[in-house]
Amino acid sequence: MKKVKRRNEGKRKSRIKSPFFILLIVVAVSVFTILLSQYFLIEKIQTFNVFISVADRVAFNISKGAGNNLHFGTAPPGSSSSRTLVFDSSDPRPSKVIIKSYGQIKDWIIASENNFILESNEDKNVTLTILIPQNAEFGSYTGKIKLIFRKYWF
Repeated sequence: MKKVKRRNEGKRKSRIKSPFFILLIVVAVSVFTILLSQYFLIEKIQTFNVFISVADRVAFNISKGAGNNLHFGTAPPGSSSSRTLVFDSSDPRPSKVIIKSYGQIKDWIIASENNFILESNEDKNVTLTILIPQNAEFGSYTGKIKLIFRKYWF
């Protein structure tokens, strides 16, 4: 017995005839693009080297630091040391600012504000405080602070 093959059997239709399906694809791509730019488009990253010494005395370092260095001075275990960062925006768009810490001092640093929106033409002071643990040994500790600026559309 001979099999009779239909003309279009085994072939897939490659054309999409529904305008609704095309509109759905366009909307999905648009939403994805907006979300991508909102959450993943980084405008600028600034990195600062952070230094603090732990000793049995208090010493201040009032210099502004050379380059991208933040010196928190010298302090005993169980105490703290703070520095203030001044954010000023001349950008016509707001930015989302995220502060991340790395290195030996990662768990010691607290920012007075984090994950905030810096509006256009706004000035904002953010205090970084290093809380030295009670059991910290004398010595020098280092780390990094990253300031991540993301475009903010909404």
